[in-house]
Amino acid sequence: MKQIKLVVLVLVLALVLAACGGQAAEQVQEAVEEAAEQVPDTQEEVAEEPAEEPMEEVEAGVVMVDEVERAAGPAFDSQCAATDEGVVAPVDLMPDRPLKIAILGLENNPFWIPVKEGAFAAADELAMHDTTVDWIVPGEAHTTDFFSGGIEAAVAQEYDAIATIAGDAGIVTFINSAVEASIPVATFNSETDAENARLFFVGADLYLQGQTAAQAMADAIGGEGQVGIITGFFAVEAHELRRTGFVDYLAENYPDIEIIGEVENTDQGDIAYTQAQDFMTANPDLAGIYVTAGGPFGAAGAVEDAGKTGEVAVVSFDFVDETMEYVQKGVISATIGQNPFAQGHDPAVRLFNYVMTGEAPECARLATEAAIVTQDNIDQYWTPSEGLVEEPEAAPETVVVDEVELQPSPAFDSQCPAPDEGVVAPVDVTPDRPLKIAILGLENNPFWIPVKEGAFAAADELAMHDTTVDWIVPGEAHTTDFFSGGIEAAVAQEYDAIATIAGDAGIVTFINSAVEASIPVATFNSETDAENARLFFVGADLYLQGQTAAQAMADAIGGEGQVGIITGFFAVEAHELRRTGFVDYLAENYPDIEIIGEVENTDQGDIAYTQAQDFMTANPDLAGIYVTAGGPFGAAGAVEDAGKTGEVAVVSFDFVDETMEYVQKGVISATIGQNPFAQGHDPAIRLFNYLVTGEAPECARLATDAAIVTQDNIDEYWTAP
Repeated sequence: MKQIKLVVLVLVLALVLAACGGQAAEQVQEAVEEAAEQVPDTQEEVAEEPAEEPMEEVEAGVVMVDEVERAAGPAFDSQCAATDEGVVAPVDLMPDRPLKIAILGLENNPFWIPVKEGAFAAADELAMHDTTVDWIVPGEAHTTDFFSGGIEAAVAQEYDAIATIAGDAGIVTFINSAVEASIPVATFNSETDAENARLFFVGADLYLQGQTAAQAMADAIGGEGQVGIITGFFAVEAHELRRTGFVDYLAENYPDIEIIGEVENTDQGDIAYTQAQDFMTANPDLAGIYVTAGGPFGAAGAVEDAGKTGEVAVVSFDFVDETMEYVQKGVISATIGQNPFAQGHDPAVRLFNYVMTGEAPECARLATEAAIVTQDNIDQYWTPSEGLVEEPEAAPETVVVDEVELQPSPAFDSQCPAPDEGVVAPVDVTPDRPLKIAILGLENNPFWIPVKEGAFAAADELAMHDTTVDWIVPGEAHTTDFFSGGIEAAVAQEYDAIATIAGDAGIVTFINSAVEASIPVATFNSETDAENARLFFVGADLYLQGQTAAQAMADAIGGEGQVGIITGFFAVEAHELRRTGFVDYLAENYPDIEIIGEVENTDQGDIAYTQAQDFMTANPDLAGIYVTAGGPFGAAGAVEDAGKTGEVAVVSFDFVDETMEYVQKGVISATIGQNPFAQGHDPAIRLFNYLVTGEAPECARLATDAAIVTQDNIDEYWTAP
């Protein structure tokens, strides 16, 4: 091996020499000769070299992600169709650490429903490979104004890969910055022509789609007449490619077709409706309307309402139900697809495969299928939603949301347990318009896994009530520094309700601003004592939890001895309540227990491990360690590794697997729960119920169950994976 390394060095230096001249060349020549002298002359001499120690074996099928050598992306403009479009599967490998992939998309019109479904399907597939896929909506439009912040946030949160819309050239700087931070980026749906470091793109050949639409329009109107164009955004390159492809093709091939106007509908069907009316009013002989992006059903509705079906042709894109209904009726002459499911699904799976194997796709632009659907062939591509069966149940009541009289919130400090904790159900009504609820959470330690599961369960339940629930991670910690921006973004994106962590008093201003904008806010997990306008809180009584932990510690160490405290963040009120509850209770009830130190681990298990080691080293008689928040398994690991199980008691919170394993072994004496599933699930459901009925919960603080689990009763609460 040493011989090979030296030969390679000689060859490399020789190549450098060839490119050098003058003094630099002489210096390189000397280095080559010196290296060459070290190369053994005979095989026998090589054999005398001691064999290198074999590399540590890695479990079969497990990839050391950070050691994967990744290929450069294919040529930026290379294009081909993927044979596994929409069905590409993850490679059958496991990463050596959990991976996170961010998909930055939109939800500003129905097109995005199947895109999101594709992303969620990828999330389900990759979950089996210890990989999380997060669907994130940075704003209301394709533009850099919104997506730049989404990319920067994903980089800050250390996602392992990012898939994003690239609506205009301004996004290039942010894509390149992510790639420079060793985070591969894919684009989908909208692709800027400005060259950048993205790995690949999944979506339609948009200029070609514009040309295809032009031919469809020419066929529909007999090759002549007046046509109006409704585009989504002039600033979005994807829409511009469809527009210019259409205009250029007609100019070259159908000179008798006149473009009489071009307007922007910001992807909204209601705006397209008005614009189509305006085109028909101003141009009585109008022959056609071309819609490049969102909302073609709006234009089609205007044509139908004007009694001009068959007189004014509409040509559009995508196969959403609202559009296909007008194709079936003959109002829309043709609509052109682009496989939105694949656009949501394939980037995440291909990025995972790249991170795991280092192999890039064959081409940089993976052009999705662009089928043309008309009234003649619609049955091959679409089936109307099934009607009601015989003797159907009565349809849920429809509520006019904006007319609901909302009750004021209960007294800020009022507290009670909720009898339907974790199982509260949506009321059986349907809002008169789609609703959106934002849940602003964290993912900085395993505790948040069941919280997120609760949020996703609420999303599934509320989907049947025309309500979207979005799980959003604003940053890495509970503090206002991160969550203020999350609340402001949710207000700007016009969410109907917000559930958020309230880690410190600084968040009050932002909660109150949202409520002043008529957006009800609930808090969960962490609650500031500073009074604010939130409607309710779902989570533990944190000071009481601290007192409960103090009694558990006293029981474990016989009411006396030295105890060290590891807290998550001193700046997070929830952690402070647990800390002060513990300290106050011991001071009042167990004066022989001495607190010998208090440190902050920022919710990280590895930091807690080191801090626990430090406590034990500095205090040989240490009796216990109390961990107020994330990472108690780190402290427990240090105790076990030091051979002090049974000598140093650990008391902690939550029932994550890593913690419960140490409870089962007796390293952690007691851990106290707080029903994280309910913390993710219940706020969304209760906010929906409030929006559609106006009824607030009975109490403002809905205290979650705080069971105490020890080695004696763990079987009642947990089963090993």
